[in-house]
Parts: sequence; C-alpha cells; structure tokens
Amino acid sequence: MIKLRIRASGGCYFINNGLYSYMLTIIINHQRPANRSAIAFRLILSLLFISILPLSAQFSKAQIDSVNNLSSDYIFSNIRASVKLFTKAVHSADEMNYEAGQARSLQNLALAMYLNGKYEESVAAHLKALDLLEKLNRPDEVAATLGELGYQMKRRDLPKAMEYMRAGMRIAETEDYRDKLSTLYDNYGVLHEMGGNRDSASYYYQKALTLKTARNDTIGIPFSLNKLVGIHLMRNEFSEAASLLHLSDWYRNRQKGNYGRSENTVFWGDLYLQQGRLDSAGHYYQKYITLPGTSEHNYQAAYCFERLAEIYERKQDYYQAWRNQKLFKVFNDSLVNIQTNQRIAELQIEYEAEKKDRQIAENLLKLKLSNTRNYILTGVVLTLLILIFVIYKYQALKRDRIRQELELTNRIKQAEFEQSIAQEKLRISRELHDNIGSQLTFMISSMDNLSYLKSPAEVQQRVSDLGVFGRTTLAELRNTVWAMRHEEGSLDALILKLNELRLQIINHVRQLEVEIQNQVTRPLSLSSMQLLNLYRIFQEAFQNTLKHTAASRITLLIAEVEDRLMMKYTDNGNGFDKSLIQPGSGLSIMEQRCTESGGKFTIGSSPAGTEIAIEISLN
Repeated sequence: MIKLRIRASGGCYFINNGLYSYMLTIIINHQRPANRSAIAFRLILSLLFISILPLSAQFSKAQIDSVNNLSSDYIFSNIRASVKLFTKAVHSADEMNYEAGQARSLQNLALAMYLNGKYEESVAAHLKALDLLEKLNRPDEVAATLGELGYQMKRRDLPKAMEYMRAGMRIAETEDYRDKLSTLYDNYGVLHEMGGNRDSASYYYQKALTLKTARNDTIGIPFSLNKLVGIHLMRNEFSEAASLLHLSDWYRNRQKGNYGRSENTVFWGDLYLQQGRLDSAGHYYQKYITLPGTSEHNYQAAYCFERLAEIYERKQDYYQAWRNQKLFKVFNDSLVNIQTNQRIAELQIEYEAEKKDRQIAENLLKLKLSNTRNYILTGVVLTLLILIFVIYKYQALKRDRIRQELELTNRIKQAEFEQSIAQEKLRISRELHDNIGSQLTFMISSMDNLSYLKSPAEVQQRVSDLGVFGRTTLAELRNTVWAMRHEEGSLDALILKLNELRLQIINHVRQLEVEIQNQVTRPLSLSSMQLLNLYRIFQEAFQNTLKHTAASRITLLIAEVEDRLMMKYTDNGNGFDKSLIQPGSGLSIMEQRCTESGGKFTIGSSPAGTEIAIEISLN
C-alpha cells in the first residue's frame, strides 16, 4: 500500500493510493465505454498532480488574496485542486506572518478538506482559523467559521455542532451580519432536521431564503431551495418539492461549476425514489456517479451507491444490489473511522483547553491591572486633593486681585465718562461759538453802527437786514438744538433738514437748480453728532458754491454701498485751487467734522466744477 505525503503548514496529510486506485477502477466501470479512457486519463492526472505537490516558490501577498477570493462554487467543483491551492496559501501566509490571509486560507482549506472527507484536518484548520480571527478581532469571520465548524460536525457530535452554530448565530445577529446569517440559518436548519425537528428546520430554511433573495445571492438561493425540497419530501409533498427543485435547476444551470447540478441530480433521484419510480430514481443516482468531478465528493458518492443498492434489492436484482452495497462500503469507510473521530474530539478538547487557559491568563492580567489601577487611582485622588487646596488658595488670591482690578476699572470708566461729558460740552460750546456766537456778535456790531448813519432810509434798510440776519441766526440755533436733542437720529431726518435748506436756497437764488437724490431704501441710524456734522458740512458746501462759484446746478447723491453710507456733492461752477486752502478755512473745518463723525472726506475741484465725497462706515 503506497501513501503519498503532502506537506502543509501545521501538519501533514496522507492519501491512500491503493484506495484511490480502487475508486478509480469502480468509477471507470460505471462510465459508458466511449468515456472511460478520458475519465481514466483525467483521474490519473489528478493523482499525479497531488502526488508531486512541491513547496516551490511561495505565493506573494497579492496571490494569497487572489486565491482566497475564489468562490465556494469553485471549491465545490474542484476539491482536490482546492486542497493543494489553499495548503500552499496557508504555508505562504505563515512564512510571511500574514495572519489575515492565513486565516482566510485556513477557512477555505477546512471547507475543501471537509468536502474531501478529511474531517480531522478540516477541524484542525477551522480551530486554527478561529484562533487567528479572534486575535485579529474579526467577529464576522468568527461567526462564519463557528457556523461552518458546527455544520461539519453534524454527523459526529450533533449537540456540539448546534452549540458551535448557535455561538456563530449570536455574533451575526448581534452585529447584523446578514450575509453570514443566511448561511448560518441554512445550516442551523440542517441540524434541526437531523434532530427530527422539521418545523424548526423549515423555519430557518425560509429565513435563509428570504435573506438570500433580498441580496440576489444566485449561488446561495438554490442551497436553501434544495433544503426546503428535502422537507417537502419528508412530508410526501411531491408537487411542492418538484416545483422548488425546478426553480433550483434554473439557478444551478447558470453556474460554472458542476457541484450544483450534481447535487440537484441526487435530489431528483430522491424525489423519484420516494414516489416509487425506481427506474427514474436509479437513472439519476447513476447519472450523479458518472458526472465529472463527483468522485471528489465521497459522501454523496457513498449515498448514491447505497440508494442504488436499495433500488436493485427492491427490483430483486441481488447481484447489482450486492455490488453497489460493496461500493457504498468502500466510500463510507473512507469517510469516518474511529481514529478520525477520536482525533477530532482531542482537537476540540485542546481548543477548549487553550481558550480556558487564555481566559485564565486574561483574568489574571485583568486582576493585576485592576490592582495597578487602584494604586494609580489612590495616587490620583491624593494629587487631586492637594491640587484642589492649591487651587482654592490661588482662587482666593485671584478674587482679591480681580476686586482690585474692578475698582480700578470703575475709576477709569468714571474718568472716561467725565471726559466724554467734558468733550460734549466743549463740542456744544464750539458749535454755539462758531455759529450763533459769531452771528450775534455781527448783529451787535451792526446795531452799534446804526447810530452813525444819518439817512433814515439807510437806517431802515440796515434794520431790515438785521431782522433777516436775526431770523437766520435763530434758524441756525434751532438746527443745532434739533441735532443735539436726540442721542440717535436717522438718515431720513437728515434728508428732511437738507431739503429745507434746499428750499431756502432756491427761494433766494431762483436761477440755481438744486437736486437731492436719495437711493437708500432702508432706515439708517445716525448719532446726534453725525446729524449735526453732516448737516453743517453740506450747509457750508451750499454757501461756498453760492459765494465763490457761478454754478447753475447742484446735486447731492446719497447711496448705500455694501456697509458704507456714500454722500457725493457736485456743482458745475468754476472750481478753485486746492493749494490755496488755508488751515482753519471752511473746507478744513468740513473735513474735521467728517472725521469726528467716523467718515472719510475727499474733495476735488476743476474749472468744470467741484466734487465733495463723504464715506461713513455703518458698522
């Protein structure tokens, strides 16, 4: 008896070459004569392919990821090639310490080993993958691996299988891993079905089918459909089973691999066998055995040989019944034996023991950390108490300093307030002195000069002029009082006063055209100082135009540009020379008033006229 040894990370795997040769002979004998040579050639190549598996150049990280992304459909259809491929991927990932890639390769290898009847190696790969995934904190993969491990243990230890499955479902349901839940529900239904609880099995199959349909999982849907077919067969509901099996065929015929179609072939055999249609059932079981690649699925092949033995016995063809029963025993003996089950149990115990040891170590570490935290917390509390005392003393000193600063600030504010009052008084006195005072002085001197006039007509004319001048002075006084009476005014009030001034000018100089254009569409607030200063500026501008230029038109444009008030005064007079302006003149006083109002004053003059622009920020 020759054994072929295949090296892999974590152990060695053995293939019994004599058993393989015997299986090869059996399967070739079940083929039509035209196909036997091709099938034999393919199986011999497969044997040689496995036997010469080398540890050649290792996979790169990118190649490991590509191998791990192979679909489950590929694994089902190419089991031995998958074993070789994922064994090499596991070894390569282990060599480069690529734990995430190694975990995924172990998951895939476990599935391939299980499908190939290598249960001990499958469990070992699962447990190693679980250990890596827990360290990598991959709860979604842990859930899937626990479910897969439970499913693969269903025929050896059903209670333990359900325990693993429930652990995986709890994680997937807590984290809402719907893609994992669909597979877990399917497999959990299988466990209930094996335990004789068909209603629960049907319930979980339907839940899985609902999730897969919502995700349009064309590979997973026929798995759930076939499981529901099995439930209907148990209930002798043949019409419902056939309907679901036809739908499953529709999905499976669009898949690349042969696994799905071969599985459906077995289900059709079961359907016809249960209906008592022995020839149709035997046809489908025989068809499965002759399909390419079915020799890799030892369990299904054994099942078909057992069903064929049953069919031939019922047909009283005892030779064929004995022959197929013998083939069933060959395949069945290669699947499960006492040593394998014992080794699987040992692996489970080792895994559980390792988990418990790790939990004990973690608990000891937690206790040590807890004691350390208690010491640190005690030190922190003492430090905080000292810090609180220091802060209290500091705050007491700070309060005293703040109180002293507040007293000083209040004294400064009081001094500033008194200074502002003094400045306001000074501004009022300057306003009265510059305008009203000078005009009253002029009137007094004019009245004193009346005594020197001898002509009554001349005296009458001077008195009349003094009356006009007095009324003008009274109007100036009223304007001053108007501006100072309110703390805040508005642009509309200023425009109203300027229009009054405009009417006075037009009444005295009828040939002069004066226009005020207001383009501001919203109310704007001005202080009393701004009201008075702006009024005085344009009053001075009107007087200068009347006295010193031969203008025939005056325009005052008022507009709002962004956040600024723009006022532009223009006339078409003969202008003046800016270089001749003396300090203290009317123009310099106009600029000073504009600055006091928080504005910017510009003036330009030429033989074509004069332009004064004032820009005041509204902020």
